[in-house]
This record gives sequence, structure tokens and C-alpha cells, in this order.
Amino acid sequence: QQMIQDSIAQARQDSIAEAERRSQIEYSNDGDFAVQIQSWRSEAKANEELNMWKNRGFENAFVVKFGNEETGDVWYRVRIGRVETREMAENLQDKLSNEFDTQSWISRLN
Repeated sequence: QQMIQDSIAQARQDSIAEAERRSQIEYSNDGDFAVQIQSWRSEAKANEELNMWKNRGFENAFVVKFGNEETGDVWYRVRIGRVETREMAENLQDKLSNEFDTQSWISRLN
């Protein structure tokens, strides 16, 4: 009976350890994914929000300029990342949603 209980306890610990390993977020300078959390027409507003995210501990937050300046259709996208895998980006997205009630989407970077 004790061996069965020990086996169940070990399986539970292994399962928890695996879940923690999968939920880790490791940033990478050349990762292929980021999580976009905001998009603004104003560069100043985007940088203001960028600083807010950095103050929350997301040092890997950055702004990407996107659009066509000739037509005036320019956006400043606030993102957090670079991470290597989509799974890690999903983990980051879950963290942002759970801790900050933030809607976001995953962006594949060039």
C-alpha cells in the first residue's frame, strides 16, 4: 500500500515539475516570436505604454513601427518578447492574460 502511495506522490511531483518546465519563459535576442499587447497611432503613447510594461518587469518589451508613412497609415506596436518557440509565446500570453487581464496575440517575427 505504501509503495502505491509513494508511486502516486512521485507521479504527481513529476507532473507538477513538467508543467512548471513547460510554463517557463526564456527570452532570446533572436527568437522568432513575440506577444503583441497594444498598437497605437501615436509614437509617444506607444513609448509611454512601453515604459509602463518595462516598469512591470518586462524588460524585453519593445515598439515596432508598422505601416506606410506616405499614406499616413502608421501604427506603433507594443510587444513583449522575443522567444524561441510558439509554446513559449503562448506561455507568455497566458501570463499576461492572467496577471494583467491583457488581450494579446502572438506575432511571428522576421
